[in-house]
Amino acid sequence: MKRLIISLLILCFGKYLFAQDSLRWLRYPSLSPDGKTIAFTYKGDLYKVAATGGVAARLTSSNGEEWMPVWSHDGRSIAFASDRYGNADIFLVDANGGNEKQLTFHSADEYPYDFSEDDRQVIFGGVRMDATDSRQFPSDAQPELYRVPVNGTRVTQLLPVPAEDAKISPQYIIYHDKKNRENQWRKHQVSAAARDIWLYNRQNNSYRQLTDFPGEDRSPVFTNNGKAICYLSEQNGSFNVYRLWLDHPAKPEQLTIFKDYPVRFLSAAGNGLLCFGFNGDIYLQSPGRAPQKVYIQISNPLTENIKMVPVTDHIKYGVVSPSGKEFAFIFRGDVFSADIAHGAVRQLTHTPGEEADLSFSPDGRQLLYASETSHGWQLCTMDLQQGKATALLANDQENYQPLYSPDAKEVAYIENRVTLKIYNIASGKSRRIASLFSRKDHDQYFRWSPDGKYLLVQYNQPGAGNQEIGLVTADGLGVLQNITQSGFNDEGAQWAMNGKMMIWKSDRNGLRGFSSGSSRQHDVYALPFSGTDFKEAERITRLTPSSVMLGDVLLSKSGNKLYYLVKAGASYQLWITDIAAKTSTMPLSVKAEDASLQWDAAQEQLFLLADARLLQLDTTGQTQHSLTVKGIMKVDLAAERQAMFSHIWRRTKEAFYTAGYHGTDWEAYGRNYEQFLPHIANNFELAEMISEMLGELNVSHSGATGSNIPEEKEETASLGICYDVSYNGAGVKINEILPTGPLDQEAFALQPGMLIMAVDGEQITADKDLSQYLNRKAGRKIQLTINDGHQLRDIAVTPVTPDAESDLLYKRWVKRNREEVMRISNGQLGYVHLYRMNDAAYRNAYSEIMGRYAGCKGIIVDTRFNRGGDLASDLGMMLTGTEVRRNTTDSQVESIEPGFRWTRPSVVIANEANYSDGSCFAFDYQYLHMGKLVGMPVPGSCTFMTGETLPDGNLHWSVPSLGVKSKEGYYLENHQTAPDIRVNNLPEEITKGKDQQLEAAIRQLMKEIGLSTL
Repeated sequence: MKRLIISLLILCFGKYLFAQDSLRWLRYPSLSPDGKTIAFTYKGDLYKVAATGGVAARLTSSNGEEWMPVWSHDGRSIAFASDRYGNADIFLVDANGGNEKQLTFHSADEYPYDFSEDDRQVIFGGVRMDATDSRQFPSDAQPELYRVPVNGTRVTQLLPVPAEDAKISPQYIIYHDKKNRENQWRKHQVSAAARDIWLYNRQNNSYRQLTDFPGEDRSPVFTNNGKAICYLSEQNGSFNVYRLWLDHPAKPEQLTIFKDYPVRFLSAAGNGLLCFGFNGDIYLQSPGRAPQKVYIQISNPLTENIKMVPVTDHIKYGVVSPSGKEFAFIFRGDVFSADIAHGAVRQLTHTPGEEADLSFSPDGRQLLYASETSHGWQLCTMDLQQGKATALLANDQENYQPLYSPDAKEVAYIENRVTLKIYNIASGKSRRIASLFSRKDHDQYFRWSPDGKYLLVQYNQPGAGNQEIGLVTADGLGVLQNITQSGFNDEGAQWAMNGKMMIWKSDRNGLRGFSSGSSRQHDVYALPFSGTDFKEAERITRLTPSSVMLGDVLLSKSGNKLYYLVKAGASYQLWITDIAAKTSTMPLSVKAEDASLQWDAAQEQLFLLADARLLQLDTTGQTQHSLTVKGIMKVDLAAERQAMFSHIWRRTKEAFYTAGYHGTDWEAYGRNYEQFLPHIANNFELAEMISEMLGELNVSHSGATGSNIPEEKEETASLGICYDVSYNGAGVKINEILPTGPLDQEAFALQPGMLIMAVDGEQITADKDLSQYLNRKAGRKIQLTINDGHQLRDIAVTPVTPDAESDLLYKRWVKRNREEVMRISNGQLGYVHLYRMNDAAYRNAYSEIMGRYAGCKGIIVDTRFNRGGDLASDLGMMLTGTEVRRNTTDSQVESIEPGFRWTRPSVVIANEANYSDGSCFAFDYQYLHMGKLVGMPVPGSCTFMTGETLPDGNLHWSVPSLGVKSKEGYYLENHQTAPDIRVNNLPEEITKGKDQQLEAAIRQLMKEIGLSTL
């Protein structure tokens, strides 16, 4: 239908629709084999155009994104990726348009790279299950090569190693590797994680690394009749095109000399013509000649820029008016208000930027808020009767988090993230109150005293790392005093009893996870004040009867009742504690992702905000009225994308963790990438463009994600088995049943070699991929028909999600490594792997090291592919124990001290995929000489990121706002940690079941403890 409407518009208004003479952000160009036609992506659809330029013809039109076109060798078909069903699947379209066909159906992202020599198969990259013999780590960031027939039948594996951008010839497969999950659009990285070009010989099953430049080499294509390849490399700065001859690859020659921006998307025709993208344009280059830009026109893509959006969920900054009659909130960046009694919702602001930080005036007539423009955050007021907004404080600073003083004559606010100030409305002047620390926008906390003379401030003491509560005078003459001084985390302070007392939350007595960075229980405490001498404060009192996972907190006007929310699974429980009687009740529980409590001004009505529901309660916690926010708003998507881009560029400019932006001219790059906004149609493309811009910084933890993925996307369920990849008959053959998986049940009596013949009565044919039978069936009971070699029988089973399957495969991988260590060392060495740096990982490691391996003489700690978290210090502490005492009798040793730390030798394995805190730990382990580091160099990504989801709820981005320095004063970002013993897992070995890095670690540790080595 969409295609028909577009065709009719072209017939009626053709001369007006072909008006875009200067198209930009033309992505994924792909040159046809005869060099006459270019396929490319523009605003989410595929087009083709003559290599000489001109008017492009549309090939696809769906609500999803279409990209990565690949030509068949005969030029009749184009394979491409599309996310129209929620993930990247492979589709096929006629080169003249029409007849689109879906080829792959698995819910993992899959991308086309080439066609087989006879054009009967599409070669693509994806993450599916490895053969059972392989020792590859089961990671969703390690795509391998597969092939699918063009008629869309069963998928088979082509190459069992991490490979991308592959091209195939009768003798070879050329590809670049992938070693970690870094932003693919990052530039200028020089580390072991950078991609290299590899050549696989199909005739003798051998692998050869062709490039060894320590930076990026990627996207190879065959040229010169298969005797050479061209590829993209940053060998001399920005990505450019290089060529190397297969018989002497050590001498690559540079073919293009582009600067400042990367060359992308290299393809080649049989006549040697090259095609690629550069800074939003498409270029062709003939052998021996300079690149030439291809000028392209296109019919107006009729981008949907106005969208009606229901106002139902994901509301932020909700506040109740002092009278308790009105509720103000932020939805998708605009200010709304709702009549609590009748539910009528009105939109108060209509700006493309974001509004935040709502504060009612004491009389309820004005609403104070922060508003973001392209120049920064400013303070505004809204007259609620007239619906008129007025700028209160607009200057060249970032001003937000405004809060009215009790008499409404002044406003406390944050300037430039770290300075607490007070603005006097009458004089128009501001005074500085305190300097604070910030990781992200809107992360400060402060509250006026009822008399307006003081502020309670939550702050981080320099170098301490914990939150304390401070008090400071509002006249600007005082110094911030630490009045909690606990060393624990103290937060959420409120004035109570008309300023005679403070209540707040603290984890000083709460239970906590095993690691220092884990979640913790909190209590509510009270601190009565004696006059104005806060240093002589009376005794602190604990108000909660027990420590809990505490949410929001309020105290009654008389101070006799404490109201607080407790997080319990997917719900929040409202608890009321009578402080004098020491009794507690739970009158209410609500299912919500987020919840908060508020009083009206008289403290007679209690309001509980749970997601988009507002409950009006009496003081016993009984619901008197319920309001569910419902409304509609019109969104200008193009203006919204412009505002999100401006926010990201400006926020990076102001809060990047170190001066100089790693040598990047951030102003120039901002101007360059901003020009592409009119040529972007959705968040998928916006995220890719922002990732390109952030990629110029050459920094980890950076990039953006956004998509057109529907709410209910396809998901391929798992049966928890490994399949026989060589079997190509009807049904699927079981090769291995994963322990604790869905089919690992004694009652099923399943064995390797048995066949699964049908799913829910539908026969599994030899020409249909298993994923088509299992989509959307995770968590649902299904029927399998089993051929056990004697009879057909049915069993009922509940498949699991892909994430659950990944966990099963991970446990299988760890078990295999553990058994190898124990076998080779004759039980003298232990083995543990840490995939993440969190409390669960630490608990498992502690249990294994101090329990299963308590009697071992050494421990191998495997951190390969560690995705980070916050555990490096805890793990380092555990591994650096030194025995100082023994608790013993004359004949028996009961324990040693310290009993909670490993006191014997250790070896750590690390590789190019150690990330974030996984990189920190590798550095720490070597720096402190805890033991030998074995494996491959670990790129320097020991940095704290600040992630943010923007107001549309779909676009997420991050960039480091806090760096990490060594004692010597250098940042660990981009500081690579070289192993003491360098060992690479070669592809031909790991696919045969040999883990060379693990073997090297075993040899080293056996040598250290005096055992005979391998």
